[in-house]
Amino acid sequence: MKHNLILLGLFFLSFYACVDDGDRPPAQEKDDTTYYVTEPSDGSIASGVSGTYPAFMSYSSADHRLKTNVESQIGLFKDKDAISIINLTFSSSDWASQLKNLESTDGELAATLSYNGVALPYKVGVSYKGDASDSSSTKRSFNLSIDYANKDQLLNGYYTVVLNSDPKDPSYLREAVYRKCIQRYIPASQVDYVNLRINGVDYGLYVNTEYLNATFIKEWFLSSKGARWRAEPAVTGEGTTAGLYGTGYSGLNYLGDASSAYEPYYNLKNTPKDSDPYAHIAAVCKVLEKTAPEKMETEIRSVLDLDRTLWFLACENIFTDKDSYVKKGGTDFFLYWEEETGRMAPLEYDGNDTFGEKDIQWDPFYHADNAAYPLLYRLLQVPAIRQRYLAHYRTILEEVYNTGYLYDVIDTYAARIDSAIQADPKKSMTYNDFKTAVSTMKSVISQRSAFLNQHDSIAVKGLTIADVCWKVDGTIWKTPEHTDTVAVTAAISGGSASSVFLCAGTGMVGGFRRLQMYDNGSYGDAVANDGIYTALINPQATGVSVRFYIEAVRGNAARTRTYMPAGAEHDVYSYSVK
Repeated sequence: MKHNLILLGLFFLSFYACVDDGDRPPAQEKDDTTYYVTEPSDGSIASGVSGTYPAFMSYSSADHRLKTNVESQIGLFKDKDAISIINLTFSSSDWASQLKNLESTDGELAATLSYNGVALPYKVGVSYKGDASDSSSTKRSFNLSIDYANKDQLLNGYYTVVLNSDPKDPSYLREAVYRKCIQRYIPASQVDYVNLRINGVDYGLYVNTEYLNATFIKEWFLSSKGARWRAEPAVTGEGTTAGLYGTGYSGLNYLGDASSAYEPYYNLKNTPKDSDPYAHIAAVCKVLEKTAPEKMETEIRSVLDLDRTLWFLACENIFTDKDSYVKKGGTDFFLYWEEETGRMAPLEYDGNDTFGEKDIQWDPFYHADNAAYPLLYRLLQVPAIRQRYLAHYRTILEEVYNTGYLYDVIDTYAARIDSAIQADPKKSMTYNDFKTAVSTMKSVISQRSAFLNQHDSIAVKGLTIADVCWKVDGTIWKTPEHTDTVAVTAAISGGSASSVFLCAGTGMVGGFRRLQMYDNGSYGDAVANDGIYTALINPQATGVSVRFYIEAVRGNAARTRTYMPAGAEHDVYSYSVK
């Protein structure tokens, strides 16, 4: 039954993209760059999948919204003023040499761990993290396997702990600030600070960054049953390194139909029940490579979570994330194939190389002209997809990437770690370096936000969407029964509308079908030409949840798009049929 629902959802996705993806109502002049609506919407919506809410999905009855984002961190990373203390005790004083000897292996060194004075009952496994080139450092980064001696042992809900010494970041803030911002929009690791002590010696402040394992996946998705990979460099021949800086191997580049062609470039991190998980990567790559631009939005949605991908690309670009897909193309990002929807999603991985002084003028379409970066090159050449990307880009700028929001976040984190930085006996920089780095970070934000807001593609204004609601028999927000048709209305202003769409689907996850909304006194609309647009959703079975959001297309040359909620598709309106 589950797979039937997924297939039905994909059918509806293909149907709406072929029929309803128009930028103009039928009566207006045709524009050859877009699709058109030729018939009234029939009220049918896409079928999705339901399950148990993951940790970072929640429903607010006050504003009738279903959101997938971090409202507050949880477990080991729960927001707190005090810095937690981790004590590691090795049986030998020669632990550093032993760890160094294990670097070329998968081995770990056993240690006893206590967290804020409470010892775990079983030993943990410890290994160095990162490139061995920093082996001369007195402050290395660590991976801790909490389940090393007992598979059921957890530390405040987590079985892997990653402690970063952040040698690239004298502010110690980039990872925490970046994650806090992008957790509004895409799956992103939680971040906390700890003080590390080893065999009684103080090793100072560390950044505790959540690892992208099954625990992380279950916090954001309905399950962790799907396949998960890390895109990594690989050697394809003598002296040839593939998969790094747009060389065209592990950036979802098409390497042929055989799934085996992708195995060297994507490191499978789990063991899914799927007998051929690499076939999902091959499917995404093939659609990206072989599909004509005018069919891309239709085809790609069946194999890739397009909206989440666009948010992912926008976040990396705005924050100038140099350890990223948009910079490297072939490494430092993860992929997750969601079994419930049959779609792939890229996942942000490494965020401490952000807010770069040399990167202030990264263009919003950085690397979009490079075929080695197909998520940028193939997607952003499609006008409708490009405008969705820009709409999300503007939302991030308005909500978080501005001095008003970010300066407060930086000041909060800086105050939290200030005394720990001063007291850190192993730090590689001075306290003045820390203060300078914080100031520089603010300067970068000020300059980059000004640059982006003046950019020709960003400065374009979209339509304003307001007063969104659903009605049953004329009553706002009334819970529908299984026989009720639901009317969704929205007030559109701020210019001439090319088209207005209601994007709707069932369940907690899955696709949306785009339904034309009208302001002509027909098809459920009450009054013609009053700026209130209406679309109807057919009756749904008892217990079914419906998700929806509004897309307004301005009648300018670019066909600028606006969404309500602005965070769609991870922030949507929702109701359940009683």
